[in-house]
Amino acid sequence: MEDQRESPEDRKRKRQAERSKEEEMRKQKERRRQDERRKHEERRWHEERKRYEERKRQEERRWQEEQEAQRRVDEHKKEEEKNKKH
Repeated sequence: MEDQRESPEDRKRKRQAERSKEEEMRKQKERRRQDERRKHEERRWHEERKRYEERKRQEERRWQEEQEAQRRVDEHKKEEEKNKKH
């Protein structure tokens, strides 16, 4: 009858395989964590970029409105000057 017990080499190989499997699982977990962090950072970057672009558009619109208002004031003043002379 054969001896059913594992030899020391078999136990050593089995432990090494278990350690390798655990190490691979740790690496996968770390990669997933890093992927999630990267995705989060990309989302945050895009949101910040969107807010920045919107702020720029609002500032540009406000500047244009101010320029238009100033132009109308200047035209009105010119009209008044012209009317005073006549």
